[in-house]
Amino acid sequence: MAGKPIGIESRRAKKAGRFYEIVPGDPWPSVTTIDGVLAKQALYQWYAKTERQAAILAAADMFEEFSKPLVIQTKITREVYESLLEARIGRQKAGQKELELAGNIGTEAHGMIEWHLRQMLNLPVGPAPKISEPALWAFMAFEDWSRIAELVPVRSEMVVFSHKHRYAGTMDLLAWIMRDGKRELVLIDFKTGKAVWPESFLQLAAYREAMIEMGLETADRCMVLRLPKIVTDPEFEVVEVTDIDWHFKAFLAARELWQWQFDTNQKERK
Repeated sequence: MAGKPIGIESRRAKKAGRFYEIVPGDPWPSVTTIDGVLAKQALYQWYAKTERQAAILAAADMFEEFSKPLVIQTKITREVYESLLEARIGRQKAGQKELELAGNIGTEAHGMIEWHLRQMLNLPVGPAPKISEPALWAFMAFEDWSRIAELVPVRSEMVVFSHKHRYAGTMDLLAWIMRDGKRELVLIDFKTGKAVWPESFLQLAAYREAMIEMGLETADRCMVLRLPKIVTDPEFEVVEVTDIDWHFKAFLAARELWQWQFDTNQKERK
């Protein structure tokens, strides 16, 4: 039996992550919050590289400034130099700034795609969202893919949940597409960036299982649609998730690990 329709208003942002109140007073963690317990080695390496580059650039700029003839030739102690360098770099880390910028681009692109899909589903829409050029580039890539796939949307930005496993999330798109000359029902997650990471597979597996439990459509396939954010990466990329049951088992393991981490942190705060 299909569950009672639950909207985005059930979503709550808390210090421990994002939660959904599917049952009033009993918040369940979001799929992406659960995925947050996974180590993201590629992200850590990128973050460290970004911080290193920012520090080197700031130090080089200060060296040039202090080397100019007009600068008062007063000896600067190591402590003063470190303080000036920290002020130049800024308290907010360079990696965090870039992550926030990337997140904004992804949010804008998602918003534009949702607006477009609501039109295709004959749902009420307001004015078209105002988005940045990188987000527009991602949306244009989505349009290219949708034409090739002969997209027919079924559900968009729908909250799905599992009473059995106590989690919830918002899936991006369930749609019919043409594949090898025939129509297939596909569950799709949009990602903006340079690569598709494995946690996306767990995310789709969790959404698909939740939809089955709710009595909704069962997708024939699950896919990640990666959309570019820069002109030098103009192509979209479709990555199919194979062995979906295996990925769902991994998601449940992550769910247990997240619960252990959450419960442990709650006890430590008492």
